[in-house]
Amino acid sequence: MTTPEGNMAASPTHPAEIGREAGVRDDRILPAVHWVAGLVTLVLLTAAVILYVLPDRTTELFAWTIHPTMSALIMGAGYGAGAYYFARVFLASRWHQVGLYFPAISTFTWVLGISTILYWDKFNHDHIAFYAWVVLYFAAPILLPILWLLNRRFDPGTPDPDDVLVPRPIRIASGIAGVGLLGVAALMVLIPDAVLGVWPWQLTPATCRVIGGWLAAPGVAEVLFAFEPRWSAWRIIVQHQAIAVGLILIAVARAWGEFNPANPVTWLYVGGMAGFWVAMVILLYVMDSRRAKTAARPRPAPTGIG
Repeated sequence: MTTPEGNMAASPTHPAEIGREAGVRDDRILPAVHWVAGLVTLVLLTAAVILYVLPDRTTELFAWTIHPTMSALIMGAGYGAGAYYFARVFLASRWHQVGLYFPAISTFTWVLGISTILYWDKFNHDHIAFYAWVVLYFAAPILLPILWLLNRRFDPGTPDPDDVLVPRPIRIASGIAGVGLLGVAALMVLIPDAVLGVWPWQLTPATCRVIGGWLAAPGVAEVLFAFEPRWSAWRIIVQHQAIAVGLILIAVARAWGEFNPANPVTWLYVGGMAGFWVAMVILLYVMDSRRAKTAARPRPAPTGIG
């Protein structure tokens, strides 16, 4: 009798190679995704340093002048966390561990691309950062969805060997939180005048729309989480969100003089951010602990072929 191993040896081409050529769902990340992620990491890291370290020098260092410093800081926090995420995409080997956030970032880039057109006259047209901004936010809204569509077909839809599943109540809570974030983001993007008078710090219509874009990205991600049970598909994105919110909370402390403590929305904003950060940290600890226990369990020995 011919064994399965014998059949494989006799085959002119290894089945794994045939599968790869046929587009099997092997969870690969396309080379184009890797290299775009690497390039974006460098761009975002540069923007993060400018906006988060030197938020009062945007006129001379950035694509447009941003006032007050809290608006620059919150954008710098987003870029810093974004650099972490894209670095993880560049280094990753499995698409499903990073792919869910691509639609979220695409939404964000569409908002910033449209905002760029609306407020074209506000930009520092003579600065090199302006050209980098235009290339990024005119190309990314098209490029990122294309890369997502090309790469998502390789997601097998199965958990990793040491994976755990996110409990359904957590996924439901994530979906509800995402809808709430998207509601606030839509208000900031579509009706900024309704937000300017109640926001915790001073905004312009331009910064209102841009910050609305920053809220839209996690909103989309939280909604998508509701339909994704694999913790391995959540983990890097949750880490990214925890970094972003942690940097924002530090920014609040740095720019506290720009907040209005008499405004109830100030405390709602700060409390909401702090609560979200604590929830993300607890979620990371609990789910990673469960995954570690799963990985430590002895696996049954493979049965021989008789």
